[in-house]
Amino acid sequence: MVEKKNYISWIRSKVGKELIFLNFAVAVIFDESGRMLLQKRSDSKKWGLLGGHVELNESFKEGVIREVSEETGLTVIPYKLLGIYSDPKSRTVYPNGDVGRPVAVVFYCKIVRGKIDRTRLPKETLDLKYFRRNELPEIWNNHSKRIIKDAFEKKEAVCY
Repeated sequence: MVEKKNYISWIRSKVGKELIFLNFAVAVIFDESGRMLLQKRSDSKKWGLLGGHVELNESFKEGVIREVSEETGLTVIPYKLLGIYSDPKSRTVYPNGDVGRPVAVVFYCKIVRGKIDRTRLPKETLDLKYFRRNELPEIWNNHSKRIIKDAFEKKEAVCY
């Protein structure tokens, strides 16, 4: 099989908007005050976790490092597994109509280089901000809400 540069685009060219598995690498990043870093997404205009699709040529660890860099300009190191989230009832419907069943490998990550520069955000990121548990904004899907809840509870190695 020939490796595809952008797996999701390639598979969507074959199946259209039908339900597919979506393999995500996701980062949970806390600051020294215990606030969680979230991304305001350009597709839904709502807030979510940092991360994205894992490409065929990378591990989940490599994927989370790449995705955080692309979405924030920050360099992170995943240091602990929060969990694997693969609830068969979970579905994500994107604004363009694509449907996916997320399978997310979620890591606690530490920032090792860089600072947030809101003047240089990529097109998929409208804003980046740290939030306390009691001040969370509207989160874009139930899958992310569950991960955020577990992260604030400091869970480890969960599997759904």
